[in-house]
Amino acid sequence: MYSFSLPFFYGFLPVFLILYLLLPARGRNGLLAAGSLLLYGWVQGGWLLLLVAVVAVTWLFGLLVDRFRRAARGFLAVYLTAAFGLLAAMKWLDPLFRSLRRDLGLPLPLVELALPLGLGICLMQGMAYVTGVYRGEGPAKKEPVTLVIFLAGFPWQMAGPLLSWKDFAPQSARHPLALSRSARGVRRMAVGLGKTVVLAGTLALFPPIFAASQNRGVLFCWLYGLMVLLWLYYEVSGMMDLAVGLGELLGFQMPEVFARPLSAGTLTGFWRRTLIPMGKWFYRFLYLPLRGRTGGRVRQALALTAVWVLVGLWWSPGWNLVIFGLINGLLVVLERFWLGPFLGRHPVVARLGLWVVLCVQAVLLTGPDLAAAGEVLGGMIGCSAAQSIPAETAYYSASFFVVLALGVVGATPLPAFLWGKLSASPRGRTVAAVLEPVLVLGLLLVSTGYLVDGGGGALLRYGW
Repeated sequence: MYSFSLPFFYGFLPVFLILYLLLPARGRNGLLAAGSLLLYGWVQGGWLLLLVAVVAVTWLFGLLVDRFRRAARGFLAVYLTAAFGLLAAMKWLDPLFRSLRRDLGLPLPLVELALPLGLGICLMQGMAYVTGVYRGEGPAKKEPVTLVIFLAGFPWQMAGPLLSWKDFAPQSARHPLALSRSARGVRRMAVGLGKTVVLAGTLALFPPIFAASQNRGVLFCWLYGLMVLLWLYYEVSGMMDLAVGLGELLGFQMPEVFARPLSAGTLTGFWRRTLIPMGKWFYRFLYLPLRGRTGGRVRQALALTAVWVLVGLWWSPGWNLVIFGLINGLLVVLERFWLGPFLGRHPVVARLGLWVVLCVQAVLLTGPDLAAAGEVLGGMIGCSAAQSIPAETAYYSASFFVVLALGVVGATPLPAFLWGKLSASPRGRTVAAVLEPVLVLGLLLVSTGYLVDGGGGALLRYGW
């Protein structure tokens, strides 16, 4: 992601912000659209042409749906089919053909097609836009500049968050800069940068160590599961903080994406607090059509399981991701229909169980294949044939203790609670007003040091 690079933070972004501030309000959308396309071309090269084509087709179908209401459902169906088809082909066709060639010996050609970074978000935003126009959530835009921003604005271009046309349309024409919102955006960006570059960047050092080690003891495997869980959490939530902060800095009202999911009491609660806009997208475009209008328990359970398998495959094609989706779907179904009352009466058991499940799922998400993930999961329950090396486990537990402690505490409501207590009194508010810019500046300086040293996000291999 380009926002993890020094050229972006200390080259493109300052120049862009100066021009953005100098321009009158009516010219800012044009600058944002041009800057977003320029930046995408810088990062992705020739894929810019495909992005422009997707934006142009989305713009056209939005106008057709808005203008020809009697045929609107047909236009919507054509667009959704084409968008889903392009997304599926570029995401899954090459891995599927390779798997069939390798496992079944079928003489299939190598497609060598990969989903370019940012195009998945663009297509999902496009489906939300055309569907929003169809449902009357906002008018179709006759000028394409606003649509370029909605589909490919550089704050949310590469990794989201997904935006709702219903919420975006009213502020698309006018999103004035406000000092309080811009200041909040800078704070959010500093926190996001600290999460991704410092915390996630440090946690990401452990998986290569684990892969190179012969140690597959129970404690070492659980240490790995906890490490990759926190790495994923801070990597993804940090990217979302960066995107939300950038959007607020430019005057947009951005949706909340994470709501302290690791402090949830159930798996259902965890996913409701995680990537909230994307969860709403999957609910709207996948779960509701699969469930139907009058779906009973069996239909709901099958729909939930199918959606979670698709979510796993969206992350990355592979059998370990299918298993991830099945586990998620089955556990969410059990919570919804049977285990909910029990978990509500035993919150400590529920929270401990949630962390155990999430560590297992993190292993499945980050494993290169099912065999590698299975080896680690076997080690977690003491079934690995590999040796246990207690001294190595103790050494790396001590080496990563500080970042683990910061990661666990940072995922709880405790930091926000302590800051709220500090700001509750007049003297505390004065201290907080002085301390906050110092902390923000410190985070930016430390994060810049990590960037200079080559730190940064590591989720690009998943094709976000």
